[in-house]
Amino acid sequence: MDKLISIYFIGFMVLGMISTMYASGPQDTHGGAEKNLKKATFAGELSRQTRVRYGKSLSDIISDGQFNKIEGDLFERAVEKSFELVYQQTPKGNGIFSKAARGYLDADKRAGFILGALIPFPRFVINQIKFMYEHAPVIGMLNATKDTMPKKIGQQLTGLSLIMGGMAIRAQEGTDMEWYEINNEQGQKIDLRPLLGPFNMFMYLGDIAYRKITGQEYKDDYMAEIRICRIHPIPSDSFICNSCLSQSSYTSWRSYWCCSCC
Repeated sequence: MDKLISIYFIGFMVLGMISTMYASGPQDTHGGAEKNLKKATFAGELSRQTRVRYGKSLSDIISDGQFNKIEGDLFERAVEKSFELVYQQTPKGNGIFSKAARGYLDADKRAGFILGALIPFPRFVINQIKFMYEHAPVIGMLNATKDTMPKKIGQQLTGLSLIMGGMAIRAQEGTDMEWYEINNEQGQKIDLRPLLGPFNMFMYLGDIAYRKITGQEYKDDYMAEIRICRIHPIPSDSFICNSCLSQSSYTSWRSYWCCSCC
């Protein structure tokens, strides 16, 4: 289980950094749109918070001349929501990942362009990893509590829906291309990675799932090499490989990899 979690986190980090390097151009180009989105989100969230606490919308409070009566914590929640939407939140909590992320952001601020050249837009990368972790099937439920369970279930359903969307795209576009590619109207292949950001992981998992279910060849070099398959345990340190249906002592039956015939 620890190995599986490690693989998930490594995958999140790699995909997050790749997605950000591809997406850094559009993020610079559309800085004005990003600011407008944050403003609209801030206003909408603040209005939602005032309705809950005061029974009035933000516009009604302003009309009544009571804007200065809004408590500070409502502004903080609205700011956090606006940053969350554009993947610019500062990680909170006392977990290892949160502390490491805050430490890196502090170091990046002090080092300037030196660390920036290594990972451009580190706050964006960190928030992408957080999004992928929270919406990853099963793994995203590991730290669920009674209070967070409803939100976690919603995130899990969203993550599964995104993976199914990736499967649907691959079923529609065919399997003669990479996991991140689709065809345009002229039949040319388009690289979706600059557009998908944190959704790259779900596109990737959907592609793998579709190819596995339909028995198609993996386009990803790593997956094509290891070829994950089901195995039948027998009372020894060997196993029956589903690819060649022969007994093998290549590794323990607890492993989930095929034998050397693959």
